[in-house]
Amino acid sequence: MNATFRSLGVLFGPAAGAGLLLLLGPTVGIFVNVVFYLPMVILMMRTPFTGHTRDEPEASPRKRVGMIGAFRALGGLRNDKVTVSMFALSGLAALTTGGALQAVMPTFASSLGAGGGLGYGLLLFATGSGAVLGGFILEATGVLKPSINAAILGTLGFGTALLIFAVTNSYLVALIALVIAGVSNMAATSIGQSIVQLQAAPSQRGTTFGAYSMFSSGLRVGNGITLGILGAIVGIPFSMAVCAGVLLLGALLIWLYSRGAKPVDLG
Repeated sequence: MNATFRSLGVLFGPAAGAGLLLLLGPTVGIFVNVVFYLPMVILMMRTPFTGHTRDEPEASPRKRVGMIGAFRALGGLRNDKVTVSMFALSGLAALTTGGALQAVMPTFASSLGAGGGLGYGLLLFATGSGAVLGGFILEATGVLKPSINAAILGTLGFGTALLIFAVTNSYLVALIALVIAGVSNMAATSIGQSIVQLQAAPSQRGTTFGAYSMFSSGLRVGNGITLGILGAIVGIPFSMAVCAGVLLLGALLIWLYSRGAKPVDLG
């Protein structure tokens, strides 16, 4: 549900942002957009951290986990093939595609002959709608059971769709590929998160998932090199194709590594 509603933001965010820019202008519009985050920041600063007291009712409140604690948590998980595989999948996706897909979308819209606000907006809408559709399909139908293979399959689908998007000259094919990419990425992300949380011991669940989030988000910094700098040298479409190929190859290697590993029962 968290991943699905985050994708709703991707789906409707451009429309809200465009409205702010048109009504208030670029400077004030962006400033108002930043202010939207202020209530949540204040709430998080005031929310006490108690740890998993429902699992250990006698435990005293825990300290927040910092950067060193997160790396210690990673070290403690190195023998858990299931968790390591999910960390590697999310990190690989962050390193190869990360959050740069939206940033390079105007380039693709122009190369596909659909430059301008509408062509660019439809490409963003296709990505967001695919993710939302995937989230509701997974939640409502249970068609894809949470498993290591399902997470890897979702990653393979995401990489394949991005590869098609990068090489196609058809705007319609690009839209369809982005919808499939959104569905696949949603499946891989939500299943991976579920496995990591349920695989961890109850007393370490928060620390483990915090390290997972740091790992998957932090490696997006490297995406500026893998897609940005490479794109400046050989072109954005070719750079995207290379990154998608690396994602596919990496997912296959992770599948080989994880064979035989059995996660906890995910229901």
